[in-house]
Amino acid sequence: MTTPNPGTLQIDNATIKNVLHTVETHMGTMRAAATAVEDINKEIHEHFQAACSSVYVQKMKEWHDEYTRLTQQYDRFHADLAAGSNTVFSGHDAAYHVAGGMGGGYSAIVEAGLNPTG
Repeated sequence: MTTPNPGTLQIDNATIKNVLHTVETHMGTMRAAATAVEDINKEIHEHFQAACSSVYVQKMKEWHDEYTRLTQQYDRFHADLAAGSNTVFSGHDAAYHVAGGMGGGYSAIVEAGLNPTG
């Protein structure tokens, strides 16, 4: 009986790791942008008091609320992707070990169909 090749799915694992890294990098950029906006907003609030500044502060609060919801969705996407990939790869490993322990009969036919030699 030939041993199934787990390498194919491992490539997908690297792809998922790359996607997770890209999301993490983007989240870092988003956080840096938010910090810059908040610093500017604070400075304007401290040094500029006028009727129009209250409108500006309100609009910035609205922006910040929307931004907070967006970052929560990115955090959730990142967590779900990481958890999902762990589940898929754990399942793959379990299936690989179960398939590796089988031999002969119908399992050999299924294995030959799933792992053609040429």
